[in-house]
Parts: sequence; structure tokens; C-alpha cells
Amino acid sequence: MKKSYSTLIQSVLFFKKGFMRFGFVFLMMMFFIAEESVGQTTYTWNQTGVASWAVAANWTPIRTTPATNDILIFNNAATTTVNNIPTETIGQLAVSATTTVKLRPAVAGNTLTIAGLIASDDLTVTTGSALNIDDPANALTIFVGVGATGVISGNMTLEFGADHRLNAADASGIVFNSPAFFIQYCSGNAFTNSGTPNAIVFNTGATFEQHWGLDPFALLEPASKVVFNTGSLFDYSPSFSADPLSFSGRKYADLFISGLIPTITCTGSSAVQIDNLDIGDVSLNFNMTGNPGHSIKGNISVSPLGSLHFAPASAATINFNGTAAQTINNTISPMVTFGNNQEVVFNNPAGITFTGDATFNNLVTFTSGVVTIANPKALTFSATATVAGASNASFVDGKVAKIGNSAFTFPVGKTNCGITGTIKGYAALAISNFMGTTASTDQFTAEYKRGDALPLGNGMITNLGISHVSRCDYWTLTRDGATASTVDIALSWNSTINNCASYPATYINDLTTLTIAHNSNIPATSPWDNFATVGSYTGTALAGQISWTGVQSGTFGAFALASISFLTNPLPSTSIT
Repeated sequence: MKKSYSTLIQSVLFFKKGFMRFGFVFLMMMFFIAEESVGQTTYTWNQTGVASWAVAANWTPIRTTPATNDILIFNNAATTTVNNIPTETIGQLAVSATTTVKLRPAVAGNTLTIAGLIASDDLTVTTGSALNIDDPANALTIFVGVGATGVISGNMTLEFGADHRLNAADASGIVFNSPAFFIQYCSGNAFTNSGTPNAIVFNTGATFEQHWGLDPFALLEPASKVVFNTGSLFDYSPSFSADPLSFSGRKYADLFISGLIPTITCTGSSAVQIDNLDIGDVSLNFNMTGNPGHSIKGNISVSPLGSLHFAPASAATINFNGTAAQTINNTISPMVTFGNNQEVVFNNPAGITFTGDATFNNLVTFTSGVVTIANPKALTFSATATVAGASNASFVDGKVAKIGNSAFTFPVGKTNCGITGTIKGYAALAISNFMGTTASTDQFTAEYKRGDALPLGNGMITNLGISHVSRCDYWTLTRDGATASTVDIALSWNSTINNCASYPATYINDLTTLTIAHNSNIPATSPWDNFATVGSYTGTALAGQISWTGVQSGTFGAFALASISFLTNPLPSTSIT
């Protein structure tokens, strides 16, 4: 019993000592925090026009003894130039209430360090306010120190002349939020070219605007001083001269290119990623090389006086691989071109739309998503271009042109296929076996169409060998060149894709009576006047291909699957079961 009582007493004493020791440490921590909070002084700028930072009476209260934890506030809604900035450390700097502050150092090379306090963000510029460095001769650096933070929702401008800088010790040390603007007129790298990567961050709605100097990334790729998050904007608008855009290994959000330099060329081999690309009244040569290549995940817009040329000196791939629908706005041709070394990959399940003509000269790979070309424009594949990967998941909805006299399968289809009219369907048309007078400049244009083929031309069947044509779909094929070549054509079908009615449910039921019918597709005059010899097919009634050998130069127009028997291949005519 004594032993137990003694043990209890010792435990109580140990707990008491431990509690007192913890309490002492806690109180000391609170003392230091309180000392920082109580010891700091807030000074408010009381001048307008031009005045000196170093004059104590220009602050309220009078700032006779500057301290490293001083809080300096500009909030008089005026525009003021503050000169004689020394090399100095302060606690916080805040600009608010639509105030514009222009800083000028006492001598070149001075640094204003913001050490930070515990309570809140340490460098702040609120919406409608501005903090600028505008000395044309003497450079000034604003540095946000270790543990300190900067949040900018207003504007900052580093003006012409000296090598002004904005920098932070920590990653994400300075963040620009919407609707902030950072404008670079200064020479060199605005965020320095050394130190902590990712120190400066531009969030959605914030803009970096470059008119002069070197690029903001600064560090050897893939490292970077700056991060452009989704929805931020890099506005590259050089006034007279600026470092070429840094593309190799860089990641942009939205990128706008304009300015007074008429032609801008970007080179490199490490992958560049861009969300939305907007070209003003300039010409951009996108000459990036390398595979698996570079990514544009958003829209491309080119002004009527601008142009965009993908013209790498060696093999390169550009991937259109966003997750939301993409638009290449190139209404005036040829605003967007793809050079001989430029491979293209379409890999966006949400689809890609061209508003104007485009020509491809190398491999084009269809991975996912429908590529739509606005009527009457066309996507043209030159004599050196090839196609891979077209399927129900990815094809061209619109006109496709092919230049040359070599075999080619047009990657055409429609998004309103099947009996529901909601299925995406690839419906290939192939040409081959060029005969007669041919040339490398031969051009054929094809398109897959949904709708009743019978009304084409004058809506009549004059060839008695044709019983009926498809009431669901047809293809157009025109020969645009001047040569008198003949070609073999082949049409592909898949009943799930090509059929258009639930009754009769069968699209094709007898391959031996299936054929291809022709119509010159001249409104009000041309009938269904010719058809292919039956028997040139492969596959089954559910899916296959049928050919027509030696189609003559004068007989291009519209082609539809047809039947030579009234009793077979509904296609689907409601009178045939």
C-alpha cells in the first residue's frame, strides 16, 4: 500500500513538472509571436506626385527609424512616384484603393526585400491598383523573402531601360490572380535567370504581357522561373525587339502573339504544350522538331492579316489532343499550313473543327475525335501525304481532297449515322489504279453524305440495270484536275453505320446483287445512269467493301450502293422486306 501511494505521488510530481515545462515553452512561443505583432509599425504613404521614400515625414506616422518588420501601405487613390528607394528590408508592402505607385531606386542595383510577417500575405496589390518600377536608368529588384508571400490582383509594370526584377525565394512565392496584369518593358529576364524554380505563378484570368526583354522562363528547360496555370494568358507583343519566344520544353496556357515584328520563328525539339493559341497580325513559323511531338490542347485563332506555318526542318509531330472541343479558326486560306516534315495527330474525343481550308504534306494520324471541316472548305492531302488510323472513333466530317496519282483512302464519315442518326460512322471511299493520262497534280475531292440518294440530279433512274439506290447515304467524288485519268473506286459499308431505318432492319442481304450506282450530281438534269459490274466485293452483308473498276474521267459525281434486284438489298427501301 505504501509503495502504491509513493508511486502515485511521484507520478503527480512528474506530470506537474512536465506541464510546467510545456507551459513555459508555449508561453515563450506566444511571447515571440506577440513581440513580432506588437513590435511592428504600420506606415501609410501621405504624398502624391513625386516624393522621396527616405523622407520620414512622407509617412504617417513619421518613419524616423525604419525596421525590418515595418508594414508600408499605399492607399490614397492617387498616382505617385516614390524615388530614392534604398536597399532595405521591410515586413510587408500593400497597394490598394485604386492607387498607382511608381518606384525608383536611389542607385542602380538596389533591392527592396519583403521579409514577411505571420499574419497575412506580405506583398499585395489589389484589383484596380498598380505597383510599377519605372526608372529608365537605375535597376531595382523587389524580392519576396523566405516564407513570405505575394498576391497580386492588380497590375505591375517593369518599364523600359534598366534591368528591373521581381523575384521570390520560395516556389509559388508570388501569385498573380485574376484580373492581374504583369507588363514587361524592361530588358533581361523579368523574374531573374537563377534561383528557385516556379517562384512566380499566373493563375486563371491573370496576364503576362511581354513587349521587350528576354523570356520569363529563364531557367534551362524543363525548369522555369514561372508557371502559367490553365486560363492564364501569355501576351507576346514585342514593341521593337524582344527575345524569341521560348518554346522548347515549355508549358503555356493561353498564348497570344502579335506586335510589331512581322515574322516570329520558334525552334527547338523538347515538347511544348499550349492550350489556346491566338495569332494577331503577324506570321508565326512553328518550326519545332521532334517526336512524339508537341501539343495544342485548345483553339487556334488566326487574324485575317496573320498566318501560322508548321514548317520544321526535320521530322516533327504536332498533336491536337485537348479534352474539350477544339476549333482551328483559319477562315481565310492559307492562314494555317503544315510543311513537308510535319506529322499531325488528331487525338481529341470531343472533336476538332477547321473553319477554313488546310493542306497536309506528311502523315496524318486519326486517333480519336471527329475532324470537321466547314462546308465548302476542304482538308487537302498533298501527293506526299498519307493517312493512318481512321475509324468510327476518328474521321473527317466534310470534304477531303487528295492531290497526286497514287492510291488513297479518303478518311470520310458522318456523325449522324445509324438508324438513330446519332452514331459516329467512318465510311471510307478509296481510289486506286490510275490509268490513262495521269499526273502528280491530279486532284480528287470526296465526301460522305447522309440522306436519300435517289433525289440527286433529276431524281430518276435511267439505267434499267439499276433497281434501286440507297435511301440512306451516298458519296460524292469529283475529279478537280484536268487530266483524263481513270481510277478504280471502292465503297465501304457497315450496316450499323450505313443503315437509316428500323424497318426494314436489313441494309444489305445479298452481295451477289449489290453494286455501285453513278449520278453526275448535276441538279435537275443528271439521272442514275450507270453501275458497276456485280461481284467485285469482299466481306459480308454486315460489313464489307465493293469496287468499281476503271471509272471514266467524265463519270465522277455521286456514287451510292445499289441493287440490281427489286427483291434484295433494301438499302433500306420500305417496299422491300
